[in-house]
Amino acid sequence: MNPFASMPAWAARVVAVQLIAVLTMLIVGLVILLPFLPRLAAAGVALPELTESAERSPRTLDQVERIDGNVARVVPPVLEAVAVLPEVGDQLTQLLDVARSLGATADGVVSAADRVAGAAEPLGSVGGDIRALREQIDGLESQLASLQGLQEPIDSLATSARPLPGQLEQLTAAATAIATVADVLDQLVGSIGRMEQHVANLDRKTGPVLLPDLTSR
Repeated sequence: MNPFASMPAWAARVVAVQLIAVLTMLIVGLVILLPFLPRLAAAGVALPELTESAERSPRTLDQVERIDGNVARVVPPVLEAVAVLPEVGDQLTQLLDVARSLGATADGVVSAADRVAGAAEPLGSVGGDIRALREQIDGLESQLASLQGLQEPIDSLATSARPLPGQLEQLTAAATAIATVADVLDQLVGSIGRMEQHVANLDRKTGPVLLPDLTSR
């Protein structure tokens, strides 16, 4: 039996209009909600994670508080260090200038050492000449000693004996030459001694130079 058969015609029309209105509202609601359905699905999937995060939130807050405490303890020393940085920068600049000056000084020392090493090589070759010259001087000194032994008899002969033609002048010239040679040899020996002293000083400053030990003579 049709339930609408006993209803007046106008009532059936009202019910039909209401049903149509409800269906229309449902369709409009579905159309409006359709773009949000993926978001709602994602929210449904993420809901367990959100619930777990909410459960962990007290522990997270404790960690945040501890982090804040650590930051509060660390920040003041950092600020002090930042305030000191300009002074440290000036000191580092001064140290850098000193290091550059020391580097230039070291370069000068190396250059001087190279020059001294270059001068030591010819000194090594001069050592043989100095030794030979010293040997010759020793020979001349022995000859001079012999000649000086004759000077006194010559002077005595020149003052006591009767002058012989031409011989007295020769004896006097020989005595004068002996005295001159003695002075020259003394000067030469002094020059050789000073040269040996300079070589010895250079040897002590630059290391051993292959020179003969002439100062022990």
